[in-house]
Amino acid sequence: MTDMKEHPFELSVSEDDLRSLRRKLEGVRFPDELASAEWAYGVPLADIKRLVMHWRDYFSWSQHEAEINKLPMYTRDIDIDGFGTLNIHYVHQRSSVIDAVPLLFVHGCES
Repeated sequence: MTDMKEHPFELSVSEDDLRSLRRKLEGVRFPDELASAEWAYGVPLADIKRLVMHWRDYFSWSQHEAEINKLPMYTRDIDIDGFGTLNIHYVHQRSSVIDAVPLLFVHGCES
């Protein structure tokens, strides 16, 4: 039987996972880049190097995790015809405006 109740959710990334990510960022090997490729073959190498340096040296996961956890987040099971049960994660933020129009933001992918 599917549990259709809403359950509070809090993001929690383990220190082991963060250490693993740091090791990967410290050990990254960058490929050569084609001259004048710019965006024709993907993200320019200089941009990737800048992002890796930021994530490795400056990004504070614990600070961002605390900010994310200020949101009222939940999970719940829903039944999808022909697919089965899907556990969804969502933010349920009620408006402080009386008679506000409810908004639903959904993301996904096409196959």
